[in-house]
Amino acid sequence: MKRRSLWFVICFLLLALCAGCGNVQNPADTQNTPENLTEKEGEDTMESIVLTKQEISLLSAAYPDAERIEESRLFDHEVAGLYQLRAGIAYLEEKYPQSQLEVTAFLPANQFTRWAELTFEDGGGSAYRLTVTPTETGFDCADDYYGALLREPYDQRIAEVLAQSGYTVLAFTQFPSPAGAEIGAGTSVDQLIEMGSRLTRNTHLFTVLSDGREAAASGMQAALAAEGFYGSFTLYFAPQLTGDGAAMEANRTAWDYVMFNCFDS
Repeated sequence: MKRRSLWFVICFLLLALCAGCGNVQNPADTQNTPENLTEKEGEDTMESIVLTKQEISLLSAAYPDAERIEESRLFDHEVAGLYQLRAGIAYLEEKYPQSQLEVTAFLPANQFTRWAELTFEDGGGSAYRLTVTPTETGFDCADDYYGALLREPYDQRIAEVLAQSGYTVLAFTQFPSPAGAEIGAGTSVDQLIEMGSRLTRNTHLFTVLSDGREAAASGMQAALAAEGFYGSFTLYFAPQLTGDGAAMEANRTAWDYVMFNCFDS
């Protein structure tokens, strides 16, 4: 009887052990589960691509692992950033062939910002902005450098219009909104005026006037509106006019001013 009981216990333990072994998974088998296969397919692949020294410098500043980028080995998302960078540089070269422009910084488009941003300079110490937005057919580019080229003739026209109404002024206009190929170095003042509300402009006017300031602002507003000018204007009352509008900008915060708008265009 004792032998039979002992044999029964041994058989029971063997059966329990075999059942337990059946639930142990092979670590290699877990690598082929649907979840892991999806994760593998979603991983970034790497591509070897020829880069210029400028591209290596800008991409290394925008992405981690500069050593790998210096070896021209890029992940898919970095290749996408490279194409954005190249599109922006090509746009600048085509739009401003007479200007020596240098891209100094690059931020690629990502899941939070749908456009890439390039910072560039023209050698004069000022920085400008270029946006590159990926589309289904390519890239949409827009920049604010056009303002540096068109400001002087535009401000001169404003001064001439106000002079005809008896006002002596200097002007300095800011063009804060990036614009695409529709506005470039060859755009005329008349074309700028015709754009009306499609183009944002902020103009600072400088004049010497001790009294009748509100009346002067009202008169300037009427004269500019009659000629189709659009934008916001700030009229500063300076002790004297020296140089040009850009020179007057440095001291404008110390002077009284009156603001008016021409938003009917």
